[in-house]
Amino acid sequence: CINHCINYCINYCINHCINHCINYCINYCINHCINHCINLMNQLIKITLLFCKSFIDFLVFSGFKTESFLLALILPLFLVIILFLGPILMIYFELGPNDFITNLVSIFKAPSVFTLRNIIVVSGLIIFIIFIILKAPIAEEIVFRGCMCPLIIAAGFSPISALFMTPLFFGIAHLHHILNSVYSQQVALKQAVFEAVFQLFYTTLFGWFASFIFLRTGHIIGCIICHAFCNSMGFPQFDEINNYKQASIIKIGFIIGMIGFSILLMPLTNQSIFNSIFWQ
Repeated sequence: CINHCINYCINYCINHCINHCINYCINYCINHCINHCINLMNQLIKITLLFCKSFIDFLVFSGFKTESFLLALILPLFLVIILFLGPILMIYFELGPNDFITNLVSIFKAPSVFTLRNIIVVSGLIIFIIFIILKAPIAEEIVFRGCMCPLIIAAGFSPISALFMTPLFFGIAHLHHILNSVYSQQVALKQAVFEAVFQLFYTTLFGWFASFIFLRTGHIIGCIICHAFCNSMGFPQFDEINNYKQASIIKIGFIIGMIGFSILLMPLTNQSIFNSIFWQ
């Protein structure tokens, strides 16, 4: 009986202790893992929210924001259209008033099936052309306006300093065309240097305007659209004005465009319209 009782007690104690220890260890491990996972998830959520907030702040600081978006898209484009009134008249008189409308209407004069096909084809071509036109302006404006202007201001420079500094980098970034002209197009070095210096001149001028638009509006979209428009128009061909029968009208268009641009530049980029964080 004594042996039996001792063995029973020992077995009971051992089994009870083992079971208790096992249960405790399992519960402790499970609870610890669950708590650790919860804490880890909380940290990940906090980091994610902080990153998202920082990323959103970065986008806003770089000019990607929804506030006054349409105005930031339309008003700068309206400004450059006014500035290019003379070149636009040159294109108008060169093509004739009816050619563009006639070609546009003729797309939709086929039967319905072909009309649908033409719409699809033309829409695809338009999207492709828009992509080609906007590819360089998007990249260049994000780098030279969306990134460089805020960095210069964050470094302690004034908006006026950023306005005059960033276009120089923008112009210098186009000097590599000298190599392309000499080695790819077999242009004489002297002519290639002259063309590159001339390009440096007008790209710097545009850089001043684009930086001004970015700093005054706080939006990047206006810079991109204006860049694409100016790329498509090219530098005005002043030497060809007298080749047109309507040379006097074109000259008046140039004068009205420059005067209108000068008058409307400040009102259409008024800081009170866009609430820019750069131009206080």
